[in-house]
Amino acid sequence: MNPINLRSPSFDEDKYGTIEAVRPAKGIAPMESGHVVFSQDAARWVLRCRSFRFDFFQIDRQASPYLAKQIEHELLNMHGDPHARVQKIVLSALRDQIIDELRDRIADIADGLIDQMPTTGQIDFCEAFANPFPARVLGPMFNIPYEDVTGLNDWIRIGGRKVDALQSGDGVDEVEAANRNIHEYLSGLLKDVR
Repeated sequence: MNPINLRSPSFDEDKYGTIEAVRPAKGIAPMESGHVVFSQDAARWVLRCRSFRFDFFQIDRQASPYLAKQIEHELLNMHGDPHARVQKIVLSALRDQIIDELRDRIADIADGLIDQMPTTGQIDFCEAFANPFPARVLGPMFNIPYEDVTGLNDWIRIGGRKVDALQSGDGVDEVEAANRNIHEYLSGLLKDVR
């Protein structure tokens, strides 16, 4: 199979056709550097593989040393003992809340977002559901006031493009500002809680 170039015009023209073509190959396809994962089963396998490592050799660390450091310290990008230590803290803090306290609330949030969608015509699913949903679920878990969720969600959406910004060079200042805003907001919230 030829490597997939996610930035190529041909991929933009037929994303779904390309994705369907790699699904028989267990949902993992080679890229010009590394691999891209398209199926849930393959993603689960990759994330449970102890020898798996994200490779960030293509990011421009000089464009934003701040963002490069943030990438290296995210749970998904940590490995070995540091990953195990942070994962244990996160799982113990969230598991019971998610299972016991938030199951119905998560369903209510999803239902509420769906109820707000128009019943006819087209909608932008990401704008109407996928973008606001995570912050509305996670906000209460971290005691983030509901009125702050929308602004925080915008920062998360923009700030989550760290790797892409450092690979492409596009929007580095905007992405860094969003990440600094998230950090400053959460630091203030933690200070208030303490």
